[in-house]
Amino acid sequence: MKKRVITATILCTVLLPVLFFGSYFMIALVMFLSFMGVYELIKMYNNKHKINNIYHILLPVITSVLTGVISLGFLLDSKVVLFIGLPLIVVFFVGILIASMFDKSVNMTDAFSMIGFILYGGLSFSLLAGLRFVRMVSYDSWEISLGTFYDVNMLGLVLIGYGLIVSFATDTGAQLGGLIFGKHKLCPTISPKKTIEGALSGLLVGATLGTILLFVFELIGDFRIFGIKEWYFNIPVIFGISLVLSCFGQIGDLVASKIKREHDIKDFGNIFPGHGGVLDRFDSVIFVNVVLFGIVLFINYFVGGFGW
Repeated sequence: MKKRVITATILCTVLLPVLFFGSYFMIALVMFLSFMGVYELIKMYNNKHKINNIYHILLPVITSVLTGVISLGFLLDSKVVLFIGLPLIVVFFVGILIASMFDKSVNMTDAFSMIGFILYGGLSFSLLAGLRFVRMVSYDSWEISLGTFYDVNMLGLVLIGYGLIVSFATDTGAQLGGLIFGKHKLCPTISPKKTIEGALSGLLVGATLGTILLFVFELIGDFRIFGIKEWYFNIPVIFGISLVLSCFGQIGDLVASKIKREHDIKDFGNIFPGHGGVLDRFDSVIFVNVVLFGIVLFINYFVGGFGW
């Protein structure tokens, strides 16, 4: 526990300024996370399926670059950059499939596994940058420009903070709830320590804290992210969305546990002492961000007001 607390303190010290200032700092962060995420998955996979060592570095490096390109498109509001990045991803995936036809160490199952790893542990982090760079078109007061290198976009900061709070509060609530109330196993074949009572506690804690955080910032900024002006409708909607995010966060945790169990490992890595690897710390965050990003796109399509 002491090691976990020290690591968490250092992480917060490093991550909070990066999240606050955003811009190219955020792009550097998601590029690092995507590199480590894919590296951890390839290293894990190689324990049972021996593949050429060149993929151990080549795949994380290319994934990190593509993550940076997509994130840059969000930052610069450049559809050109995004449209360049997406075809490059397709070319990358096709290249992996072609390589499997000529490299005897890689079969088709390996190739499709690597594509899944790239999407799950790598490119998914570009959506973290996408949320950070979301802007509310009609509220210029929520953008504080500090030059070309720094860009404190407050709406993006609120969104990414909302997703992280729901995710981390769900994890903490589930752990404490399981310790205090846990009696009935949730998925004993995947994660024996997780309980139904812990999962319900995680849902309640994550949704409640997420709702409070978002509603308070809406009051401060005098805006409504989900487009509902009446507070007595807005709060239930926020709580419902927070519940959905919390649920997907726990699904993400179980998916990661399933992957680790099938490959006979305890942690994906050890870059964060006491916490494991990047995917051990961000497994639930990945799923929460994907769903939250989808919700933002949905609202922007039907209600409008957002932009990149």
